[in-house]
Amino acid sequence: MKKGKGFDAAANRQPPRPGIKQLLDQAVYCYRAGHRQQAEGLFRQILQLQPNQPEALLGLGGIAAQTGQLEQARHLFKRVVSLQPDNGEALYHLGLLCEQTDRSEEAANAYRRALTLDPRSGLLHYRLATVLKRQGKLEAALESYGRSTAFSPNLVEAHNAQAGVLEALGRPQEAISCYRQALALRPDIAELHYNLGVVFRQLGRWAEAATALGNAVALKKDFAAAHNNLGQVLQQQGKFVEAAAQLERAIALDPNRWEAHNNLGVLLQEQNRFEEAIAAYRRALVHPPQAAIVLNNLGALLEAKGQIEEALACYRQALAVEPGNLVARWRQQLALPVLYQDTERIAEWHSRFGEHLEKLIAQTVLDTDEQKQQALAATGSLTLFRLPYQGLDVTRLHGQYGQLLHRILSASYPHWVQPLPVVHRGNSKIRVGYLSNHLCDHNGARWALGWLRHHDRSQFEIYCYHTGLEIDAITDQFRVQADHFFHLPRGLEAVGRQVLADGLQVLVFPDLGMDARTMQLAALRLAPVQCTAWGHPVTSGLPTVDYYLSSDLMEPEPAQAHYSERLVRLPKLGLCYPRPVFPALTRDRCRYGLRSEAVIYLCCQSLFKYLPQHDWLWPAIARQVPQAQFVFLSLPEANLSAQFWQRLGGAFCDAGLEVSDYCVLLPRLGHDDYLQLHLLADIFLDSIGWSGGNTTFEALAAGLPVVTWPGAFMRSRHAGAMLQLLAIAETVATCEQTYLTIAARLGNDPDWRKQVSARVKENCWRLFDDQDCVRALEAFFQQAVQEKAH
Repeated sequence: MKKGKGFDAAANRQPPRPGIKQLLDQAVYCYRAGHRQQAEGLFRQILQLQPNQPEALLGLGGIAAQTGQLEQARHLFKRVVSLQPDNGEALYHLGLLCEQTDRSEEAANAYRRALTLDPRSGLLHYRLATVLKRQGKLEAALESYGRSTAFSPNLVEAHNAQAGVLEALGRPQEAISCYRQALALRPDIAELHYNLGVVFRQLGRWAEAATALGNAVALKKDFAAAHNNLGQVLQQQGKFVEAAAQLERAIALDPNRWEAHNNLGVLLQEQNRFEEAIAAYRRALVHPPQAAIVLNNLGALLEAKGQIEEALACYRQALAVEPGNLVARWRQQLALPVLYQDTERIAEWHSRFGEHLEKLIAQTVLDTDEQKQQALAATGSLTLFRLPYQGLDVTRLHGQYGQLLHRILSASYPHWVQPLPVVHRGNSKIRVGYLSNHLCDHNGARWALGWLRHHDRSQFEIYCYHTGLEIDAITDQFRVQADHFFHLPRGLEAVGRQVLADGLQVLVFPDLGMDARTMQLAALRLAPVQCTAWGHPVTSGLPTVDYYLSSDLMEPEPAQAHYSERLVRLPKLGLCYPRPVFPALTRDRCRYGLRSEAVIYLCCQSLFKYLPQHDWLWPAIARQVPQAQFVFLSLPEANLSAQFWQRLGGAFCDAGLEVSDYCVLLPRLGHDDYLQLHLLADIFLDSIGWSGGNTTFEALAAGLPVVTWPGAFMRSRHAGAMLQLLAIAETVATCEQTYLTIAARLGNDPDWRKQVSARVKENCWRLFDDQDCVRALEAFFQQAVQEKAH
């Protein structure tokens, strides 16, 4: 048949249908270009033509995953794997989907199968390691991260994650190395600097932590967690103003960050800004899930403020939130008031403490890592500092607690409680260390400077370890007097490593019992010979402390029974105390609210040294000395001072007198004002049951007559020993009644008062700069080291 005019058969044919390959190319192009809807239509069109087409199934799985249809995506990836068991891409995506849907074992299996196809894939090793880490298989995860970084050395995420696992395994030095490798690749990532800073903070390497965290906040201004951690680090460095600024910045960025509120509370508390600290803790408590640690901090502050019932309520609330919180349990069971209103309360609290301590000893189980960590945290949260101030024998209770503390520290640091041999190095000098939280202007340890100043450096090499925050002029003196000085604030492990590395033969803790971290360190074996001394004049109770360095004159004859340590009675006072230097008198009594014609009795001990059973003495003296005026010094916490004033007022009221007519409670004084007050006073009344140490030295250096009543324990006999050395026996009482008689006579007989004062001034030189005790101390060190060596 003849074709018609203009007819074109080709023009009337349907265009050929595109092949599957062409459709796939179009679908993949749309998928990569982000045209998800078009790509999905094309993939489905392919599957209509070929229902088991793997690339189309894989593409649809990817789209389902991106749109949150995780189960559908997982099903599609599994179909691909069933069709093509060697499809590495499908296995990888299946692993990711299983991770997202908490199917960790299925994810691990997918990655392992993919690795059989591509064993050198750093990304696959990284993903497998992430799953293993989530499963708690840290060693296996670490091995996989290692392979990941070996095959893909530029994979920053793997270096970062590897460091995190090393931290969790307790290998911080290796973690630091990994973080540094990651930062070498990407120094612009704030989170890496932050992670590195956190490790340094945990190690107590404050300067490096501050640098790393500073880099983090410089790179990311709104990084609240980094500001919070930097604030903590600056606080540890004693930079309180800068620390507060960082913590406040963290709070401004994230008002719900309870850690920042809590840390600000700790900072304010350390500055004695108690009411502001309480407010910060209460803001942190807006977030109940994190309440236990904040409640513990708030409770400890209220306890220190003398609000003991409110403190106990906080600890009980913390236990309700977190029943296994041992810090709350220990604090609740071992809490003690700062001041007591009567002797009955002393007996009640003493009995309560003993009962609860026995329960804690029985209940302490150290079988798991978590139990060990909880118990370690509990021992680091409190001391028994207030217990001896009850005026009772605490030897047994301190011994029980010391044994418990040693057991807990031994469980966490078994390699640091083993006996140590005496090791001699290149020279024959004995290496002696002094370790305290108070190598500063603090009564706990400043007295030890005399020993250091006069040590024979041809025989002894001196190390000092200052573990507290405060640094002042006295700290600088310790630094000068030491051959080696280390400032290691609050870092238990950092201090332990440093002391052990120095290979000491003797380690002296001048003031055990005043700081929880120092007690933990003393519960370890860091030197062959370990000693404590009279900075806190009571036994440590620790089996790891071998000797108590005391004074022959301060100790009663049967004194060994008061110590778990072997008692060493150094000659005379046992101290090489520098003579205090007094300024010229430039103040008058009016400045301190004192009457010009009064007989001024200086009572400048910490108020918690004054026990209620002796309150009657002050009004009794006032009745016999109508011109008497007693001067007391406030505690930093106003509430405690108010409690003492109320108690004292009751004693005067019972005697028919008005307390304000006879007593003055001065605020805390600067050092110059404090010394001026001595020059204006007439008589120094020593506290009964816990004698003044540094305060008595200062009173005698000012020429004041001192009235004291030595008791059964060394802590009540400091002033008596000093007066014995001065050959002044007439102001040393044998009971309360003779104390009253002596104090009243000194007030009423100015001639006798002047005679006693003149003899104090004449003989006062005997008290100070006594190097005989240093020579005896050194002889003891040599003997103790020799005994330990054999």
